[in-house]
Amino acid sequence: MSSQGSGKDVSTSSGMEDSVHSFKAADLVIELSQTHKAKPDLTNLVFGTVFSDHMLTIEWTNAGGWHKPHIKSLHLACSAMHYAVQLFEGMKAYRGADDKVCLFRPMLNMNRMAKSAERASLLALYIRAWRGGTGDCTMGGNYGASIYAQHEAVDYGCQQVLWLYGDDHQITEVGTMNMITFKEALATPPLDGIILPGMMRQSILELTRKWGEFKVCERYLTMADLCCALKEGRVKEKFGSGTACVVSPVGCILYQGENLHIPCQEDFPQLASRLMKELTDVQYVPTQSDWSVLV
Repeated sequence: MSSQGSGKDVSTSSGMEDSVHSFKAADLVIELSQTHKAKPDLTNLVFGTVFSDHMLTIEWTNAGGWHKPHIKSLHLACSAMHYAVQLFEGMKAYRGADDKVCLFRPMLNMNRMAKSAERASLLALYIRAWRGGTGDCTMGGNYGASIYAQHEAVDYGCQQVLWLYGDDHQITEVGTMNMITFKEALATPPLDGIILPGMMRQSILELTRKWGEFKVCERYLTMADLCCALKEGRVKEKFGSGTACVVSPVGCILYQGENLHIPCQEDFPQLASRLMKELTDVQYVPTQSDWSVLV
């Protein structure tokens, strides 16, 4: 696959040669690592702990456009890769039951990346997704500042940070995931500039609306609302959603020194289990939906 352009070789002011206005797979330069990590056990993979020996990099300059693509040795956990001025997308490929590889809703990622790229051209200070900041963009700098809070959460015996906004403690996101609450209706915060437009968030909203079994809405929910709903026994499930985990149930929230237990004792409660199955069925059996794109 190549992007549009003349493909003409040019030289740049930086002295880099062989720059082209588009890049092509045929121009790929492969520089293999001299050492390779052992192949992991595919039946027991843990997200964020196993990294590839190589990474695809493609340089671009304003004067010359795209340079030749390279596959080279570069550790994917390098912090400089994630928390400098940059943007990125979390997109996954799945090998289906027919042994073909497909992408899950790639154009949603491309549209979000275009939005993030437009925003990244501005110089702005980001303090935890304030309106007018970059909380609704997939920019690396958004995540660097959250690491310290994540370490604090672990010290308190928690797995993730529940991010709250404003004096009324609006529930926004959990860790790097969108937060979804299921009471009488399924609800998640609206995309108002603070919330990241997650691929799974959108897919869950579309899927549950298609079911037509309960009300699905985008609305604000404060911690006071949640505490009241828990006391009245109206909360059925609460879970995060994201590319890596798809859905991740929440069983307890530590808030102002009190443990708020979500009344879903199973490892995977009913709605979260159903969503997990239907979404992964789409990802691994691409013929069932136009959400998957063969590559």
